[in-house]
Amino acid sequence: MEGHVPRHRGAAGGASARGTRGSPSAVCARWLRRGVRNAPRHAAAGALIGTVLVTDVVLVGQAAGWYDVDFVGVRTSWPLSLAAVLVSVVVQEVLFRGILYTAVEWLLGSAAAVLLSAVLFGAAHALLPHVTAWSVAAVALQFGILLGVGYGATRSLWFVIALDFAWSVTGGLVLGAPVGGYDLGHPLFRTETSGPEPWSGGTFGPEAGLLGIVLSGAVAVLLVSYGQGRGRFRRALWRRGRPGRRNAG
Repeated sequence: MEGHVPRHRGAAGGASARGTRGSPSAVCARWLRRGVRNAPRHAAAGALIGTVLVTDVVLVGQAAGWYDVDFVGVRTSWPLSLAAVLVSVVVQEVLFRGILYTAVEWLLGSAAAVLLSAVLFGAAHALLPHVTAWSVAAVALQFGILLGVGYGATRSLWFVIALDFAWSVTGGLVLGAPVGGYDLGHPLFRTETSGPEPWSGGTFGPEAGLLGIVLSGAVAVLLVSYGQGRGRFRRALWRRGRPGRRNAG
C-alpha cells in the first residue's frame, strides 16, 4: 500500500544504523544528552583523582628529598588565576579529547586516538616557559596518555576537565609548584625543586618528572581496566566487521 512504512529495516538497515553510532557526530550527540546528567559524578571523580595524584607526587618527592615544601599562608587573590586555569583547561580538553580524540578514534580506534592526541598534546606545550625536549615528551607520556585514557574509559569531558583543572589548581595554587613552566602566584604552600630534574620535573613542574609519569601511569592502567570492563574502547573502523555480518545466516 502506498505510504506504508515497513516495521523492520532488515539486516542492511540495522547494520547501517549501528555503523553510525561510533561516528563523531553520534558521539557528540550522546555526550550532549548524557552530559548534564552525569556531570557531577564525573567531575567529582576527575577532581578527586587530579588532587590526590599531584599531592602524592609532591609528597613522595618531598620524602625523597627532591621537593622542599614550605607553608606560605592563606591568600585572597585566587579568582583571576582560577578563571585563567579553567579557560585554558576547557579549551585544551575540548580540542584534544572532545574533537581530536573522537575523530581519530572513529577512524583508527581508541589506541591510536590516545597515542596521537598525547603526542600533539605534548607538542602543544613546546612554547611554554622553561620547556625542554624532555618536558615535551614527559607531558605527552604523563598527561597526554592519562587524559586520553581517562576520556576513553569514561566518555566524559567533565572527567578530564576536572582532572586537569584539579591538578593545576592543587599543584600550582595550593602546593605552589610550577605548572607548565608557569608560577601561578600566591600559593598556600611553596614547593621548590631540589632533586634531579628528570625525576622532579625541574622548573617546568611535576608533570615533566619521571615521578609523575610513574604515578600517572599507574592511574592510567586502572582507567584502562575500568574502560575495558565496560566496553568503552573501540577498534579501528576497518576492524569493526562488514555491514550485516552479525545478521548473516
